Amino acid sequence: MDDGTNHAMFENTTYNRPLVPTMMTALTMGNDATSQVVYGPMSSVLQFGQIVELVVFNWDAGNHPFHLHGHKFALLWKSEDVTSDDREVNPIFEEGAANPLWRDTVHIPSGGAVRIRFIADNPGAWFFHCHIEWHLSAGLAWTFIEAPLEMQKNIRPPQYVYDHCKALNLPISGNAAGHNSTTDFKGLKLGPYPQKLGWRPKGIGAMFGCVMSAVLGMGTVVWYSLSSVVSD
Repeated sequence: MDDGTNHAMFENTTYNRPLVPTMMTALTMGNDATSQVVYGPMSSVLQFGQIVELVVFNWDAGNHPFHLHGHKFALLWKSEDVTSDDREVNPIFEEGAANPLWRDTVHIPSGGAVRIRFIADNPGAWFFHCHIEWHLSAGLAWTFIEAPLEMQKNIRPPQYVYDHCKALNLPISGNAAGHNSTTDFKGLKLGPYPQKLGWRPKGIGAMFGCVMSAVLGMGTVVWYSLSSVVSD
């Protein structure tokens, strides 16, 4: 990453915990709760009853068990290696499976992929993440905010939820940064981002210093070898 740390990503973006719990944002932002932007970059807003299909590729060197909260999904297709011509390893997806597997967790090997589908019929804020804890901590997660206006009608968090937030000094209203706004996200952590490859200013400076040191060093050697030999 561009800060020298190791992080995981969906869509080249690493997950950072919002300052306001996502459910609280959905419950307190009124009609603006239907806008994805209020929840931060690693989120999607789903309409009630929407059919959601995800195709997840694992380009990492490691294997990942991905888990979805709030739903069991239909596993429609799985590839062990998307680059393979072997149809036992990398089958062709065919629509209309009579009896697909239903799971809430699916293992995706390195280089593999899955196609999953579920119906957004359970209003709430639901996490989709790698079930290896430190991979989740590294940012391999996404949040689905499902039917936020239905949430406002039907969900009433118990008092202990507010008590926990207060004990943790967490704001309980507003957008992901705690502001009643669709544009003000001051204080919300973003990044780190993928490292930009190629010649960057620091690299250019370091290379210039190395080349200059080499030229001066060789020049010194040549000058010394051509100079008069002084004997006692």
